[in-house]
Amino acid sequence: MTKMNPQKNLFYFNKTHYLLSNEENLWLKRLEAIVTREMCSGRLSVSFAAHEMNVSERHLCRKLKSILGVSPNKFIRIMRLQEAHALTQDPVMENVQSVAHRVGYKRLDYFSDLYEKYYGFTPLESISQNSCQLV
Repeated sequence: MTKMNPQKNLFYFNKTHYLLSNEENLWLKRLEAIVTREMCSGRLSVSFAAHEMNVSERHLCRKLKSILGVSPNKFIRIMRLQEAHALTQDPVMENVQSVAHRVGYKRLDYFSDLYEKYYGFTPLESISQNSCQLV
C-alpha cells in the first residue's frame, strides 16, 4: 500500500522557491496578504501581523523560522523591499520618496540603505534604469 504524499506547492520568497505543504502555503499566503494590505499603514508590525493571523508573536516567529528560516521582522522587510522593487519598475514612479512611502518607510536614507544592501543597487538607479529603457 502506497502512502499518499500531501500536495506540495511552490512559494517564492527572498529570491528562492520553497516547496511547501498546502497548509504551509495557505498560511504564508494569508500572512503575505496581511503584510501587503497593511504595508503603507502605520499599523504593520510583528504584533499586528500575529494578531491578524490569530497567533501569538512567539508562534508567528517559530512558524516562519521553521518554514522559511526568517524572523517575522525580516519577512516584513523583504516583502516591503520586493514591493519597492516592483514599484521602481513602474514608469509612473518618478522618485524614491514616493516608493519609500508606498511601502511604509518614513526615512528615505534608511530605505535606500536597505534597498541597496538587498539588491546591490540603489532605488534611484533602479528608477533611472527603468526610465532610460522607456525612451
